[in-house]
Amino acid sequence: MKRIVLALMMVSVSGMLFAQNAKVTTASNHLKYSQLRKAKTAIDEASVHPKTQGKPKTLVYKGKIYYAIATDTTGKFDDLKNGAIFIAAESFEEAKKKADSRTDVAELNKYLNFFVYNSIYDQAVGYYNGKDYANASKYFGKCAEIRAADQQLDTIAYYYAANAAAAGEDHDASIAYYDKIKDSGYEEGGVYGKIANQYKAKGDTAKAIELIGQGRAKYPDNQSLLITEFNIYVEKGETEKAIGNIDKAIAANPEKAAYYYVRGKLKESLGDVKGAEEDYKSTLAIEADHLDANHDLGALYVNESIAVVEEMNALPMNETTKYEAKKKELDDIYAKALPYLKKAYELDPSDTEVQGILKKLYLRSKDMDLSLIHI
Repeated sequence: MKRIVLALMMVSVSGMLFAQNAKVTTASNHLKYSQLRKAKTAIDEASVHPKTQGKPKTLVYKGKIYYAIATDTTGKFDDLKNGAIFIAAESFEEAKKKADSRTDVAELNKYLNFFVYNSIYDQAVGYYNGKDYANASKYFGKCAEIRAADQQLDTIAYYYAANAAAAGEDHDASIAYYDKIKDSGYEEGGVYGKIANQYKAKGDTAKAIELIGQGRAKYPDNQSLLITEFNIYVEKGETEKAIGNIDKAIAANPEKAAYYYVRGKLKESLGDVKGAEEDYKSTLAIEADHLDANHDLGALYVNESIAVVEEMNALPMNETTKYEAKKKELDDIYAKALPYLKKAYELDPSDTEVQGILKKLYLRSKDMDLSLIHI
Protein backbone atom coordinates (compact mmCIF):
# COMPACT_ATOMS: atom_id res chain seq x y z
CA MET A 1 0.00 0.00 0.00
CA LYS A 2 2.85 2.41 0.93
CA ARG A 3 4.51 1.81 -2.44
CA ILE A 4 1.29 2.63 -4.22
CA VAL A 5 0.89 5.91 -2.25
CA LEU A 6 4.54 6.84 -2.90
CA ALA A 7 4.14 6.16 -6.59
CA LEU A 8 1.00 8.26 -6.71
CA MET A 9 2.84 11.14 -4.99
CA MET A 10 5.68 10.99 -7.49
CA VAL A 11 3.21 11.07 -10.37
CA SER A 12 1.45 14.02 -8.75
CA VAL A 13 4.66 16.01 -8.29
CA SER A 14 5.92 15.32 -11.77
CA GLY A 15 2.49 16.18 -13.10
CA MET A 16 2.58 19.54 -11.34
CA LEU A 17 6.03 20.27 -12.73
CA PHE A 18 4.90 19.29 -16.20
CA ALA A 19 1.84 21.49 -15.81
CA GLN A 20 3.97 24.50 -14.94
CA ASN A 21 6.48 23.80 -17.72
CA ALA A 22 3.47 23.53 -19.96
CA LYS A 23 2.58 27.11 -18.95
CA VAL A 24 5.87 28.29 -20.41
CA THR A 25 5.21 26.27 -23.56
CA THR A 26 1.68 27.65 -23.74
CA ALA A 27 3.01 31.18 -23.35
CA SER A 28 5.49 30.49 -26.14
CA ASN A 29 2.74 29.24 -28.46
CA HIS A 30 0.53 32.27 -27.74
CA LEU A 31 3.50 34.53 -28.48
CA LYS A 32 4.06 32.73 -31.78
CA TYR A 33 0.54 33.63 -32.87
CA SER A 34 0.66 37.16 -31.40
CA GLN A 35 -1.91 36.30 -28.74
CA LEU A 36 -0.08 38.55 -26.33
CA ARG A 37 -2.75 38.87 -23.65
CA LYS A 38 -2.97 35.07 -23.26
CA ALA A 39 0.82 34.79 -23.50
CA LYS A 40 1.21 37.33 -20.68
CA THR A 41 -1.25 35.47 -18.44
CA ALA A 42 0.54 32.14 -18.95
CA ILE A 43 4.04 33.52 -18.45
CA ASP A 44 3.01 35.51 -15.37
CA GLU A 45 1.67 32.32 -13.78
CA ALA A 46 4.85 30.43 -14.61
CA SER A 47 6.94 33.33 -13.24
CA VAL A 48 5.51 33.03 -9.73
CA HIS A 49 5.30 29.25 -9.41
CA PRO A 50 8.14 27.76 -7.30
CA LYS A 51 8.90 25.11 -9.94
CA THR A 52 9.40 27.51 -12.83
CA GLN A 53 10.05 30.85 -11.15
CA GLY A 54 13.47 32.28 -12.07
CA LYS A 55 14.27 29.51 -14.55
CA PRO A 56 16.21 30.67 -17.63
CA LYS A 57 13.54 29.45 -20.05
CA THR A 58 10.78 31.22 -18.11
CA LEU A 59 12.78 34.45 -18.01
CA VAL A 60 13.61 34.32 -21.70
CA TYR A 61 9.98 33.93 -22.75
CA LYS A 62 8.86 36.54 -20.24
CA GLY A 63 11.33 38.96 -21.83
CA LYS A 64 10.15 38.14 -25.34
CA ILE A 65 6.45 38.45 -24.45
CA TYR A 66 6.82 41.75 -22.63
CA TYR A 67 9.04 43.11 -25.41
CA ALA A 68 6.34 42.16 -27.92
CA ILE A 69 3.72 43.94 -25.80
CA ALA A 70 5.90 47.04 -25.41
CA THR A 71 6.53 47.35 -29.16
CA ASP A 72 3.09 46.27 -30.42
CA THR A 73 1.61 48.74 -32.89
CA THR A 74 -1.89 47.27 -33.30
CA GLY A 75 -3.31 49.11 -30.31
CA LYS A 76 -4.88 45.90 -28.98
CA PHE A 77 -2.56 45.70 -25.98
CA ASP A 78 -2.05 49.35 -25.06
CA ASP A 79 -3.50 48.67 -21.60
CA LEU A 80 -0.61 46.26 -20.98
CA LYS A 81 2.21 48.53 -22.20
CA ASN A 82 2.93 50.46 -19.00
CA GLY A 83 6.37 49.37 -17.79
CA ALA A 84 6.44 46.43 -20.20
CA ILE A 85 9.77 47.34 -21.79
CA PHE A 86 11.44 47.54 -18.37
CA ILE A 87 10.06 44.13 -17.42
CA ALA A 88 11.41 42.78 -20.70
CA ALA A 89 14.84 44.24 -20.00
CA GLU A 90 14.93 42.94 -16.44
CA SER A 91 13.82 39.48 -17.56
CA PHE A 92 16.55 39.23 -20.18
CA GLU A 93 19.13 40.55 -17.72
CA GLU A 94 18.15 37.93 -15.16
CA ALA A 95 18.12 35.21 -17.83
CA LYS A 96 21.72 36.10 -18.74
CA LYS A 97 22.77 35.75 -15.11
CA LYS A 98 21.08 32.35 -14.77
CA ALA A 99 21.84 31.01 -18.24
CA ASP A 100 22.43 27.27 -18.47
CA SER A 101 23.66 24.98 -21.25
CA ARG A 102 20.30 25.19 -23.02
CA THR A 103 20.16 29.00 -23.03
CA ASP A 104 20.86 30.74 -26.32
CA VAL A 105 23.02 33.54 -24.92
CA ALA A 106 23.65 35.04 -28.36
CA GLU A 107 19.90 35.46 -28.84
CA LEU A 108 19.60 36.95 -25.37
CA ASN A 109 22.29 39.52 -26.15
CA LYS A 110 20.59 40.38 -29.42
CA TYR A 111 17.28 41.01 -27.68
CA LEU A 112 18.72 42.94 -24.77
CA ASN A 113 21.50 44.96 -26.38
CA PHE A 114 19.77 45.69 -29.66
CA PHE A 115 15.98 45.31 -29.65
CA VAL A 116 15.23 46.28 -26.06
CA TYR A 117 17.98 48.90 -25.86
CA ASN A 118 16.81 50.65 -29.03
CA SER A 119 13.19 50.59 -27.91
CA ILE A 120 14.02 52.13 -24.52
CA TYR A 121 16.28 54.71 -26.15
CA ASP A 122 13.58 55.75 -28.63
CA GLN A 123 11.05 56.09 -25.81
CA ALA A 124 13.55 58.17 -23.84
CA VAL A 125 13.92 60.57 -26.77
CA GLY A 126 10.13 60.79 -27.06
CA TYR A 127 9.78 61.57 -23.36
CA TYR A 128 12.49 64.23 -23.60
CA ASN A 129 10.92 65.91 -26.61
CA GLY A 130 7.61 65.86 -24.78
CA LYS A 131 9.30 67.52 -21.78
CA ASP A 132 8.62 64.52 -19.54
CA TYR A 133 12.11 64.80 -18.11
CA ALA A 134 11.63 62.35 -15.24
CA ASN A 135 10.82 59.46 -17.58
CA ALA A 136 13.40 60.60 -20.12
CA SER A 137 16.09 60.43 -17.44
CA LYS A 138 14.84 57.06 -16.20
CA TYR A 139 14.80 55.53 -19.68
CA PHE A 140 18.20 56.92 -20.73
CA GLY A 141 19.53 55.65 -17.42
CA LYS A 142 18.20 52.18 -18.14
CA CYS A 143 20.01 52.18 -21.48
CA ALA A 144 23.23 52.93 -19.66
CA GLU A 145 22.54 50.15 -17.14
CA ILE A 146 22.06 47.62 -19.95
CA ARG A 147 25.49 48.48 -21.36
CA ALA A 148 27.05 48.54 -17.90
CA ALA A 149 25.97 44.92 -17.35
CA ASP A 150 28.34 44.05 -20.20
CA GLN A 151 31.13 46.19 -18.72
CA GLN A 152 30.50 48.96 -21.25
CA LEU A 153 30.37 52.65 -20.33
CA ASP A 154 27.55 54.22 -22.34
CA THR A 155 28.67 57.82 -21.98
CA ILE A 156 25.96 59.19 -24.27
CA ALA A 157 23.11 57.48 -22.42
CA TYR A 158 24.47 58.59 -19.03
CA TYR A 159 24.97 62.12 -20.38
CA TYR A 160 21.41 62.37 -21.71
CA ALA A 161 20.03 60.85 -18.51
CA ALA A 162 21.88 63.53 -16.54
CA ASN A 163 20.73 66.31 -18.87
CA ALA A 164 17.11 65.19 -18.62
CA ALA A 165 17.32 65.01 -14.82
CA ALA A 166 18.82 68.50 -14.78
CA ALA A 167 16.04 69.81 -17.02
CA GLY A 168 13.53 68.32 -14.59
CA GLU A 169 15.41 69.90 -11.66
CA ASP A 170 16.23 66.51 -10.16
CA HIS A 171 19.70 67.68 -9.24
CA ASP A 172 20.70 64.63 -7.21
CA ALA A 173 19.89 62.24 -10.05
CA SER A 174 21.67 64.50 -12.52
CA ILE A 175 24.80 64.55 -10.36
CA ALA A 176 24.71 60.75 -9.98
CA TYR A 177 24.53 60.23 -13.76
CA TYR A 178 27.18 62.84 -14.58
CA ASP A 179 29.44 61.31 -11.94
CA LYS A 180 29.48 58.05 -13.92
CA ILE A 181 31.23 59.73 -16.85
CA LYS A 182 33.13 62.67 -15.36
CA ASP A 183 36.47 60.88 -15.71
CA SER A 184 35.74 59.32 -19.10
CA GLY A 185 37.13 62.26 -21.06
CA TYR A 186 33.67 63.06 -22.41
CA GLU A 187 33.52 66.76 -23.38
CA GLU A 188 37.18 66.93 -22.33
CA GLY A 189 36.22 67.33 -18.69
CA GLY A 190 33.25 69.63 -19.26
CA VAL A 191 31.12 67.20 -17.27
CA TYR A 192 32.79 68.53 -14.12
CA GLY A 193 31.30 71.92 -14.91
CA LYS A 194 27.87 70.42 -15.35
CA ILE A 195 28.11 68.69 -11.97
CA ALA A 196 29.22 71.99 -10.47
CA ASN A 197 26.16 73.70 -11.97
CA GLN A 198 23.91 71.10 -10.33
CA TYR A 199 25.49 71.72 -6.94
CA LYS A 200 25.13 75.43 -7.54
CA ALA A 201 21.44 74.93 -8.33
CA LYS A 202 21.15 73.14 -4.98
CA GLY A 203 22.72 76.14 -3.29
CA ASP A 204 25.99 74.36 -2.49
CA THR A 205 28.48 76.71 -4.13
CA ALA A 206 31.36 75.38 -2.02
CA LYS A 207 30.87 71.90 -3.51
CA ALA A 208 30.49 73.44 -6.97
CA ILE A 209 33.84 75.20 -6.68
CA GLU A 210 35.42 72.00 -5.33
CA LEU A 211 34.23 70.09 -8.41
CA ILE A 212 35.57 72.75 -10.75
CA GLY A 213 38.92 72.58 -9.00
CA GLN A 214 39.00 68.81 -9.51
CA GLY A 215 38.07 69.22 -13.15
CA ARG A 216 40.69 71.88 -13.83
CA ALA A 217 43.36 69.73 -12.19
CA LYS A 218 42.59 66.93 -14.65
CA TYR A 219 41.67 69.08 -17.67
CA PRO A 220 43.64 72.33 -17.35
CA ASP A 221 42.82 73.43 -20.91
CA ASN A 222 39.04 73.20 -20.54
CA GLN A 223 37.64 76.70 -21.07
CA SER A 224 34.10 75.81 -19.99
CA LEU A 225 35.33 75.04 -16.47
CA LEU A 226 36.90 78.47 -16.25
CA ILE A 227 33.68 80.08 -17.43
CA THR A 228 31.64 78.10 -14.89
CA GLU A 229 34.00 79.12 -12.12
CA PHE A 230 33.88 82.70 -13.37
CA ASN A 231 30.08 82.72 -13.15
CA ILE A 232 30.03 81.23 -9.65
CA TYR A 233 32.52 83.73 -8.27
CA VAL A 234 30.77 86.65 -9.91
CA GLU A 235 27.40 85.53 -8.53
CA LYS A 236 28.97 85.23 -5.09
CA GLY A 237 30.62 88.62 -5.44
CA GLU A 238 34.08 87.05 -5.04
CA THR A 239 35.60 88.42 -8.23
CA GLU A 240 39.03 88.95 -6.71
CA LYS A 241 39.25 85.20 -5.94
CA ALA A 242 38.41 84.39 -9.53
CA ILE A 243 41.10 86.74 -10.78
CA GLY A 244 43.60 85.17 -8.40
CA ASN A 245 42.86 81.69 -9.75
CA ILE A 246 43.17 82.83 -13.35
CA ASP A 247 46.46 84.61 -12.57
CA LYS A 248 47.80 81.20 -11.54
CA ALA A 249 46.42 79.61 -14.71
CA ILE A 250 48.11 82.26 -16.87
CA ALA A 251 51.41 81.78 -15.06
CA ALA A 252 51.21 78.05 -15.82
CA ASN A 253 50.02 78.49 -19.40
CA PRO A 254 50.73 82.01 -20.72
CA GLU A 255 49.77 81.16 -24.30
CA LYS A 256 46.17 80.31 -23.44
CA ALA A 257 44.01 83.10 -24.93
CA ALA A 258 40.89 82.08 -23.00
CA TYR A 259 42.56 82.84 -19.66
CA TYR A 260 43.26 86.45 -20.61
CA TYR A 261 39.76 86.87 -21.95
CA VAL A 262 38.08 85.57 -18.78
CA ARG A 263 40.33 87.74 -16.61
CA GLY A 264 39.43 90.72 -18.78
CA LYS A 265 35.74 90.05 -18.18
CA LEU A 266 36.35 89.86 -14.45
CA LYS A 267 38.30 93.11 -14.44
CA GLU A 268 35.63 94.82 -16.49
CA SER A 269 33.01 93.70 -13.95
CA LEU A 270 35.09 95.45 -11.26
CA GLY A 271 35.26 98.65 -13.29
CA ASP A 272 38.95 98.17 -14.15
CA VAL A 273 38.54 99.33 -17.74
CA LYS A 274 42.26 99.71 -18.39
CA GLY A 275 43.01 96.23 -17.06
CA ALA A 276 40.17 94.75 -19.12
CA GLU A 277 41.44 96.51 -22.25
CA GLU A 278 44.92 95.09 -21.75
CA ASP A 279 43.63 91.55 -21.23
CA TYR A 280 41.35 91.70 -24.29
CA LYS A 281 44.33 92.87 -26.35
CA SER A 282 46.45 90.07 -24.91
CA THR A 283 43.74 87.62 -25.94
CA LEU A 284 43.77 88.93 -29.50
CA ALA A 285 47.57 88.91 -29.65
CA ILE A 286 47.35 85.14 -29.19
CA GLU A 287 44.10 84.48 -31.05
CA ALA A 288 43.19 87.25 -33.49
CA ASP A 289 39.87 85.64 -34.43
CA HIS A 290 38.59 85.38 -30.85
CA LEU A 291 35.00 86.53 -31.38
CA ASP A 292 34.18 87.53 -27.81
CA ALA A 293 37.40 89.45 -27.26
CA ASN A 294 36.88 91.46 -30.46
CA HIS A 295 33.27 92.12 -29.54
CA ASP A 296 33.95 93.07 -25.93
CA LEU A 297 36.95 95.29 -26.67
CA GLY A 298 34.92 97.17 -29.27
CA ALA A 299 32.03 97.46 -26.85
CA LEU A 300 34.43 98.68 -24.13
CA TYR A 301 35.41 101.61 -26.34
CA VAL A 302 31.81 102.35 -27.32
CA ASN A 303 30.85 102.43 -23.64
CA GLU A 304 33.77 104.80 -23.01
CA SER A 305 32.25 107.18 -25.55
CA ILE A 306 29.02 107.58 -23.57
CA ALA A 307 30.61 109.87 -20.99
CA VAL A 308 32.15 112.00 -23.74
CA VAL A 309 28.76 112.39 -25.48
CA GLU A 310 27.18 113.44 -22.18
CA GLU A 311 29.91 116.04 -21.68
CA MET A 312 29.35 117.37 -25.20
CA ASN A 313 25.61 117.65 -24.64
CA ALA A 314 26.18 119.52 -21.38
CA LEU A 315 28.33 122.22 -23.01
CA PRO A 316 26.76 125.66 -23.64
CA MET A 317 26.14 126.60 -27.26
CA ASN A 318 28.95 129.19 -27.22
CA GLU A 319 31.63 126.67 -26.09
CA THR A 320 32.46 125.69 -29.66
CA THR A 321 36.19 125.16 -29.00
CA LYS A 322 35.55 122.75 -26.15
CA TYR A 323 32.83 121.08 -28.21
CA GLU A 324 35.20 120.50 -31.14
CA ALA A 325 37.84 119.09 -28.78
CA LYS A 326 35.31 116.68 -27.31
CA LYS A 327 34.12 115.78 -30.79
CA LYS A 328 37.70 114.85 -31.78
CA GLU A 329 38.02 112.83 -28.58
CA LEU A 330 34.81 111.02 -29.48
CA ASP A 331 35.96 110.35 -33.04
CA ASP A 332 39.24 108.93 -31.72
CA ILE A 333 37.33 106.55 -29.42
CA TYR A 334 35.10 105.42 -32.29
CA ALA A 335 38.18 104.90 -34.44
CA LYS A 336 39.57 102.58 -31.75
CA ALA A 337 36.31 100.62 -31.55
CA LEU A 338 35.75 100.29 -35.28
CA PRO A 339 38.30 97.58 -36.26
CA TYR A 340 37.34 95.29 -33.38
CA LEU A 341 33.62 95.54 -34.01
CA LYS A 342 34.19 95.06 -37.72
CA LYS A 343 36.16 91.89 -36.99
CA ALA A 344 33.44 90.69 -34.61
CA TYR A 345 30.85 91.22 -37.33
CA GLU A 346 32.98 89.34 -39.88
CA LEU A 347 33.20 86.43 -37.45
CA ASP A 348 29.47 86.52 -36.64
CA PRO A 349 27.39 88.26 -39.36
CA SER A 350 24.19 87.30 -37.53
CA ASP A 351 24.88 89.76 -34.70
CA THR A 352 22.40 92.54 -35.51
CA GLU A 353 23.44 94.62 -32.48
CA VAL A 354 27.02 94.90 -33.73
CA GLN A 355 25.71 95.52 -37.23
CA GLY A 356 23.66 98.47 -35.99
CA ILE A 357 26.60 100.01 -34.11
CA LEU A 358 28.84 99.58 -37.14
CA LYS A 359 26.38 101.44 -39.33
CA LYS A 360 26.48 104.41 -36.97
CA LEU A 361 30.26 104.34 -36.73
CA TYR A 362 30.74 104.16 -40.48
CA LEU A 363 28.39 107.08 -41.00
CA ARG A 364 30.73 109.13 -38.78
CA SER A 365 33.86 107.77 -40.39
CA LYS A 366 35.57 109.17 -43.47
CA ASP A 367 36.45 105.59 -44.39
CA MET A 368 32.90 104.38 -44.97
CA ASP A 369 32.12 100.77 -45.79
CA LEU A 370 28.91 101.20 -47.75
CA SER A 371 28.32 97.44 -47.90
CA LEU A 372 27.82 97.47 -44.15
CA ILE A 373 25.63 100.56 -44.14
CA HIS A 374 23.19 99.02 -46.61
CA ILE A 375 23.03 95.47 -45.19
